[in-house]
Amino acid sequence: MTVLVLRRVLIIFHIFWQCRSLSFAQVKFGKDAEGLVGGQVGHPAVIVIPELLGITEDVRKQATRIAEEGSFRVLILDLHQGDVGGKDVDANALAQNISLEAVVNDISEAAAYLKSERSPKVGIVGFCMGGAITFAGLATSPDICCGVSFLSNGAFLGVSPETLDVDALAAKPVQGHFGAVDAGTGLPDSMTAHLLEERLRAAGNSDATVFVYEDLGHSFMNESPFPFSSFREREAELGIPVYDAEQASLAWSRVFEFLGWHLAGRTPPTDDLDDLDDDEMEGLGQEPQTPEALSKDDL
Repeated sequence: MTVLVLRRVLIIFHIFWQCRSLSFAQVKFGKDAEGLVGGQVGHPAVIVIPELLGITEDVRKQATRIAEEGSFRVLILDLHQGDVGGKDVDANALAQNISLEAVVNDISEAAAYLKSERSPKVGIVGFCMGGAITFAGLATSPDICCGVSFLSNGAFLGVSPETLDVDALAAKPVQGHFGAVDAGTGLPDSMTAHLLEERLRAAGNSDATVFVYEDLGHSFMNESPFPFSSFREREAELGIPVYDAEQASLAWSRVFEFLGWHLAGRTPPTDDLDDLDDDEMEGLGQEPQTPEALSKDDL
């Protein structure tokens, strides 16, 4: 009887845990930096750098997904001090107030703050403009060990795939995601994306991978068309394809594999398995494949 009651309690707790609503709290750190923080204190952490518009509902959803699905502590850096771009607020004007040097310093302060909360490792993920800023923060902060960039044009901030200081990133794992169908002026195309990967690898970064999504465009991880009323309206005005849930899910799976491996020591991304030696494979609970263990089809 006691065992049955205990099982019911555990089931109820599990349902409650799955249905809980993650909340983000405002936080200030460093000299005058601020943001939103949520997720389990002491877990591996991820700094989220928002898109040009600021901390939109899409960015909140993305950060929530990282915290819940990845079981990470997450800090969203507020680039616009509470302002959010939209049809009534010019996001480009807000961006003119951004100093790359100041933002990079804020990223370093954010990483130090998360470390002070006992997060053992800290990574960084940036979307659109935040994807460009991600590279600068990753290169500068010794507390950040890996980064994921959904890259757009950061040239106006002095950060772009062509000019990126790849030597500063040679020892830090990097994952990039590009939408090839992007009508925006000056935004990276698929050739630029592949150039970035080539430059990183040429600098000695063996853990640099860039994915190009041929049928996707700018902001392809956003589930809403904000600030437009519909995806069709956005497509008509900006030429950006509608949201593709299947492709976004694929990108998320790659992100969680990458972060899970580099921040929490979970199963590495599929592409990394071939690079592990026998001791590392055994540490993952997988038997190394010897020539005798391979079938004729594998040879």
